[in-house]
Amino acid sequence: MADLLLDTHSLVFFLERSPELSVRARQAIRAALDARERVIVSVVSLVEIVYLAEKKRISTVACDRIIDALFNQNTGIDVIGFDPEMLTSLQSIPRQQVPDMPDRMISATAVHLGIPLVTRDADIRGADIQTIW
Repeated sequence: MADLLLDTHSLVFFLERSPELSVRARQAIRAALDARERVIVSVVSLVEIVYLAEKKRISTVACDRIIDALFNQNTGIDVIGFDPEMLTSLQSIPRQQVPDMPDRMISATAVHLGIPLVTRDADIRGADIQTIW
């Protein structure tokens, strides 16, 4: 198994033990954690989680639980920032294929790091980005 980057939905589904996470995605995340490979989320996902809670698409309790799990417990999941070196990767992802900027930023992070992105997003999965779902 290799390092993995989780997109926002994959992170939420995994930490909330949601059946919406595909079996393949759950197995890949679990295998990476068990092998002590890096499982990473972008800080962009944390911003999206707060936004989802503000829009009442997830509960504030779920939002707080997810953030707490990432920062106060030993989940094995690391948070990574978006830095200027990732801009080249961002520019390589056509806006026509992945129109949502947070999705492009998360995708660019995976491309920059050269690791698969765990995502159910059809736009991202249809782009030239290594994904798992």
